[in-house]
Amino acid sequence: MSLRGICQRLRPQFSGVRQLSQVAGSSQQPRGLLQVPPLRDEEILQRYGIPGLYGKETFKIAWYDWQGQMVRRINDLTAEGTLAHKDPKTILLQTARDPQQAALFNYASMAWNNHFYFDKINIRAEEGDHNQPIPIPIELERELVRDFSSIESLRTELLATAYSMFGPGFVWLVRSALAHKNSTHRWFILTTYLAGSPLAGAHNRLQPVDMNTQNPASGLTREDVLRQSTPQNYVGSFGGYGPKPRVSYGGIEVVPCLCVNTWQHAWMFDWTLAGKMEFLEAWWERVEWNRVAQAVNLRTETRSGDLAYMGTNGST
Repeated sequence: MSLRGICQRLRPQFSGVRQLSQVAGSSQQPRGLLQVPPLRDEEILQRYGIPGLYGKETFKIAWYDWQGQMVRRINDLTAEGTLAHKDPKTILLQTARDPQQAALFNYASMAWNNHFYFDKINIRAEEGDHNQPIPIPIELERELVRDFSSIESLRTELLATAYSMFGPGFVWLVRSALAHKNSTHRWFILTTYLAGSPLAGAHNRLQPVDMNTQNPASGLTREDVLRQSTPQNYVGSFGGYGPKPRVSYGGIEVVPCLCVNTWQHAWMFDWTLAGKMEFLEAWWERVEWNRVAQAVNLRTETRSGDLAYMGTNGST
């Protein structure tokens, strides 16, 4: 197939019949097509946004407008094909190795990443209460302190990494899978650029490096930079020197547990171009840590003895 033919195949063809409403759950959405997934406390979000993080209009742009656009593009590119009606995660994993499906991969991966980002934000705090940090479950805190020395060290490294990203993407907190029954889960920070995916099955579309962040002047310590650019053998058989896994070449088996969105539309309207770090600091205070723990089946009991809010995880 010629380059012209490939481009024509990938170009979205929008039709009135297949247009989707940008409001999740709208009765006007055609049955069977992929839809914008609902978030928790949807009515509160539509009315107020996320206090302390997103105003009403910015939330609409970052969620409904952006997610709606990704969903419409997915539906147009999969119409009447084998991937029609599949969820974004399935689509991105099945198209990650196919150059002719690059556009579809990008839309599906971005839709999955963006949903995952919003799913891990606490949206339940009332106005005026948004500066109160969400308690970190005990089991999760114990593992994070083991691998980052302290929660403050984790915060510093994660926010510095996100702040130093010169281009759009996501910064992830991920947990390694067990190589064998006697190995130990490890936590580390991972970066993906544009619509890159952290999922092992799509590792050849990870897009993990931005040279603008790979130097000590970026705000990271020399040890941080070295850790990001050196194979981490502690993930056992999924490391660079272990047996070949059944994932993309060079992939490691990790579980994404948390991410922050560094695309400018996700923060610039409320926080201004100079307010990226302020946005990141505000986001950290709104992390729904119990959902981070749930991603890897850790108990959500906090030091107060209570169980954190248990919601339905719709991000996968």
